[in-house]
Amino acid sequence: MRDFEIHALIKQLLLADNASVAELEVDGATSLATGGLELTSLELIRLLVGLEESLDIELDDEMIMNSHFGTVDDVVELVGRGLANSGRELSTTSSS
Repeated sequence: MRDFEIHALIKQLLLADNASVAELEVDGATSLATGGLELTSLELIRLLVGLEESLDIELDDEMIMNSHFGTVDDVVELVGRGLANSGRELSTTSSS
């Protein structure tokens, strides 16, 4: 799985709860909070659960608690660790 695919999945999951996300460019530098996606802590947890379910991975509670979630790339990094723990890898190859 590539990082840009995770960005697209994040946007898709967020669209299910918030149609205004459709107007936003979601890339690695997109802020999860002020000036970006404006996620609440509950919305962030919903996003993480959605990623776990969509990718069939488990994000360890300790990994989540020890992570800083400032941008989409922070979530992608956590997902990459979850993929690695499940024997899969995250490729950082761009879509172009």
